Amino acid sequence: DLVWLKTDLSANGTPCLLFSHIPLDNTAEDPPPPKGDDWYFPSFYHAQGEGIREMIEDSSRVLICMAGHRHRNNHREINGIHYITHQSLTHRNKATGHPYGAFSIVEIDHGEIRINGYGVKQESRSLKISIP
Repeated sequence: DLVWLKTDLSANGTPCLLFSHIPLDNTAEDPPPPKGDDWYFPSFYHAQGEGIREMIEDSSRVLICMAGHRHRNNHREINGIHYITHQSLTHRNKATGHPYGAFSIVEIDHGEIRINGYGVKQESRSLKISIP
């Protein structure tokens, strides 16, 4: 997978939005799951995370990395790249017993990425970016 990613990122110079199941912003220093969160899914590539981010940064193409896996929302910017982790569509809300139904529509327009969130606890946000 890493060979494919490196090859694809070097194939041309167009800006790239990278979607993956596993978040790409993990570090060994990430905080533990929230107390009582039975559905937290930790990453399992801490040893590769830094190398993956270095490859992404070196390409100068990736504007945003969007993922799921952790079943919670998170946003972090590392070296100019936005890393968004998205709540699960089907994860059951303990309070209601129903799925969160979380999803987003991502729009890109003139240096701005708008993430319009829908479902329980799914926020909307706008991120200013530089499109090379």
